[in-house]
Amino acid sequence: MKKIYIISAVTIIISVLFYLNADQFKFLWGAQILLLPIISGALMALVQSKNHSYEFLPGIIIGSVIVSFIFAGIIQVIECFNYHYGPHCPIPNVTSIAPFVLMLSGIFIFGGLVGIVIKGIFLLLKIKNKYGNVDIVSWSQNRIAIEVVITVTGNNEDAVEKKLKNI
Repeated sequence: MKKIYIISAVTIIISVLFYLNADQFKFLWGAQILLLPIISGALMALVQSKNHSYEFLPGIIIGSVIVSFIFAGIIQVIECFNYHYGPHCPIPNVTSIAPFVLMLSGIFIFGGLVGIVIKGIFLLLKIKNKYGNVDIVSWSQNRIAIEVVITVTGNNEDAVEKKLKNI
């Protein structure tokens, strides 16, 4: 969960920088509005050490809602000072920022789902090999075939048998 907090904090900082210096990021054509939450959501899924997709969702949902509310609140404060309200700034109610928070949370969650898919691919294809090559050959048949060839060589037959048993 600590990694999710770090990703959330970095996302908030980068988002505020994008918001404050929007003119400097014109080369992105506004894509940072989508890319940053998608990448952050995907990272929130990828850094978790879970093995089932349903275990990822609470962290992603909580992280996305918290980041969205904090960012929306920071935007309200920045806008308040931009319009020179100073200490007499009107306090925003939840209903005024809720559409923005929901939209941003949805983008984060979409990114989290992308991260879950990426993590799922890596969890499905987990191959450990210590002593030789792993060759993966695709074919047009609708099945998987695994061929394992173990070759052990040596001068002493007992040592070879012992090595073969350890593999």
